[in-house]
Formats: sequence, structure tokens, C-alpha cells
Amino acid sequence: MVTLVYLAFSEPGSPLREAVVPELISARRYGSTALATALGHVQTGRPLPVTAQPGHGSLTLSGFIPWASNLTGRFLVVTPAQTAHGTLVVAVPSEAAGVVIEPYPRLLALQATASSSLRFDSVVVPETWVLARDVRAFLERVQPPFLALQASFCWGLAARALSEAGAALRGVNAVFRNDVESAWQEAEQLASALRRVLATALQPGDSERRRRVVELRLTAMRLACSAVALEAKVKGGQAYRAESATARRQREAAFLPIQSPTEGQLLWELQQLNSSM
Repeated sequence: MVTLVYLAFSEPGSPLREAVVPELISARRYGSTALATALGHVQTGRPLPVTAQPGHGSLTLSGFIPWASNLTGRFLVVTPAQTAHGTLVVAVPSEAAGVVIEPYPRLLALQATASSSLRFDSVVVPETWVLARDVRAFLERVQPPFLALQASFCWGLAARALSEAGAALRGVNAVFRNDVESAWQEAEQLASALRRVLATALQPGDSERRRRVVELRLTAMRLACSAVALEAKVKGGQAYRAESATARRQREAAFLPIQSPTEGQLLWELQQLNSSM
């Protein structure tokens, strides 16, 4: 879904929309977003680990992506790249010669996301597969729908945890009823805010809109973490059985603060946006 959003913001006339969108919609190709390094580059000036050398109607990519998901089957990865004169955002198909997936590491959770590092050994792609020619400007355009989609995942995790907690409010656990009801009220307010953002997700955004969606993403992450913790308290010992759904949600929630953009990156950006207004 996020890859589809990126393609929607691709340069006018990009053949990627016609060539790849039908494959992504039908799940004949997976989408992999790898813009964590782009965030680091924009926020701190950290060098991009992928370089792009222009040729005759093509680009040669070299370097690595430290972390990406959906690296399985046929996929399309979206990556930032550094050129001699600026930055690009490029789409790279998995079948391109020189695309190498590093061994999948064992993860605390989300093993099924097929996440690992990716290496580009002189990968040649057509220049028409460039999505944007300025990483900073591209991130500013895609940020509202991207963060709203991430917040939607957080909301879903929170809603399921609260539903499970509410169903277990028996005996002494009834003392948590007010906590569950209060969290549901917050979840309902969050859902309304998400619907408003998603309804205009592809429209041009300004600093105020970006500020609101950053706050929304932070709120959703924190609600998910607190809701899962509340479910665990209500469920008691059974929540710590490794094969239980509650334990799985705890592992998923533990990942959210470091999911790119991390909580630290979001807070840093919110600080910058607030200071500029």
C-alpha cells in the first residue's frame, strides 16, 4: 500500500504507474519501502548509502539498504540515491541483475515481514524508474499519507487489544473497566482524525498539515503500546505464553517506537515544525 502511494507521487508521465501498479494491486509483486536512510539524510545530513551513476538513459546503482521489508518473491523496492549533483528516489525491481538480499536475521517479532538488508552491485535501471529528483521534497509530499497509513496499523493493533481486554473484564479485573473505556474513547477520536487525513491524503500539504499528521502518528503509536500493555494486565499470565495472540501483539507493539520514522525522529521533526511556525 505504501509503495502505491509513492508511485502516485511519481513524476508526471512515469511508466511505473502503468507497468507496476497492476502487479502491486494483484499481489503479483510486493512493494518494499526503504526510505529510512532518506529520513536520516534530511534530518542530519547523513550520507545516503546508495549512489547513482547516470548513463545513456539509465542509472547504475551501487551500495546497500540497511533495512527493508517484503524482500521475498518478486518485489519493487523504493530507495533514495545520491548522485554527483543531488539526490534521487528510485524504484528497483528485484529481478534486476546485481540485487542481492542478505540472509534474513532472526527477529524478536514480525519474522513474516521478510525483512533484511539489501545490496546493489552495479544495478542498472532505466532512468524512467526515477520517482523524484529531490529526496527532501519527495518526503514532504508523501509524508501525510505515509504516516496516516502507519497510524492506521497502530489503531488496528490498539483496537484489537482493547477488544480482547474488554472481553476479559471479569472478577478482580473489573477494576480496569474505566481504563479500557477511556482508551476506547481515545481510539474513537483517533479513528475520526485518521479518516479526515486519509480523505485528503494525496492533496498537497503544508507545514501545518505535516505537523498534525506527525502528532497523529505519535498518538497512534502511544495508544497502541498502552492498549497492548493494558490487555496484558487484564489477561494475566496467559498473555506471556509465546504462542498466544496477546504475546504476539506485545512483540508488535515493542517494535513501533523504532519503526521508521522512529519516535525520536518524529519528535525531532515535530520540534522543527513547531519552531518554524
